[in-house]
Amino acid sequence: MYCKVVVPLDGSELAEGVLPHVAEMTRDRKGLVHLLSVVPPLKGIVPAFVDMRSSSAGAQEEKRRIERELQEYLQAVASRFEPAAAEVQVDVRFGRPADEILAFASKVGADLIAMSTHGRSGISRWVFGNVADKVLRGATCPVLLVRAGQPERPVVYQRILVPLDGSELAEQVLPHVKALVHLNRASPLAESPPASPLQGATPASPLKGVAPTSPLKGVVPTSPLKGVVPTSPLKGGQRGVMHVYLLSVLTTGLGDRTVALLTSYPPGLQLATTALHHAEIQLRAYLRSVAATLREQGAVAHVAVQQGSPADEILAHAAQVEADLIAMTTHGLSGTGRWVYGNVAGKVLQGAPCPVLLVRPTSEQGENGL
Repeated sequence: MYCKVVVPLDGSELAEGVLPHVAEMTRDRKGLVHLLSVVPPLKGIVPAFVDMRSSSAGAQEEKRRIERELQEYLQAVASRFEPAAAEVQVDVRFGRPADEILAFASKVGADLIAMSTHGRSGISRWVFGNVADKVLRGATCPVLLVRAGQPERPVVYQRILVPLDGSELAEQVLPHVKALVHLNRASPLAESPPASPLQGATPASPLKGVAPTSPLKGVVPTSPLKGVVPTSPLKGGQRGVMHVYLLSVLTTGLGDRTVALLTSYPPGLQLATTALHHAEIQLRAYLRSVAATLREQGAVAHVAVQQGSPADEILAHAAQVEADLIAMTTHGLSGTGRWVYGNVAGKVLQGAPCPVLLVRPTSEQGENGL
């Protein structure tokens, strides 16, 4: 699946909400996970557990202290995460978070960046106004976004919604979906849980102000990763068949006023109805061909064609099928403009009831904007 995953963390429980999803993505235990913390240049904008009250040390000594405490924090997280990955490395950087995340991902050759849409502040629209927005714009690899505040439930991707518009750009998400299907199929139906240093023990915490009965605030010592399903390498259990829901949304491309005028007269209504009917037939045939390739991989594939606003229909369908993940590209049929933020994907990110895997098409990676 993904071999090199970068996970930005800022020391908050909100940011750590992405960890069970990373464990799901790397459950073949072949991936290298990089846990990364970035200290912004503004003094005082550091994780809550880092003690900034001491002013006696010089600037360099203070920087070393912050780096040391962040390293200890990341090591504590890594100790919980190690059963879910082949290797876990930690890194601390200083600078603008988005720039450092992108530079680090490029340096290590990351094939996935996984992050929460909210961090330490928990302020709404953090994804669009701050770090994740810039990461989405600049990342050349897929980005998995987990919206903070979503209902807590076991993390397992077995109901994946894939919006497609018939374009080659949109289809570039399919290799990632097929890889998830293959990973699910290759996962043993039952596994014995490996011994964990956290189970039945009370480990000491390297973090200042954190109770020794928990390696991180809010994390129960008997569970290496909160939210990890029993089928992960951390615990034995069973997996079911993966369902993939292929969705296309028909839209006229005309304004509401134009459509209203066109359909207010019988000839116009008949013309519009006939055109939409033929378009739906073509889209269903296209989706069935894609579904056939997914069934060859072992998935149960479903197809649906809806009419309306693409983002609204995607969100409604995700809720209807109880999707665990929405996988889509940042650009669709046109391949130009601000499709991700000004239209479909931006609205999906804001309203999605589940994580969103965004894949930037290769033909668009040379562009600065989305």
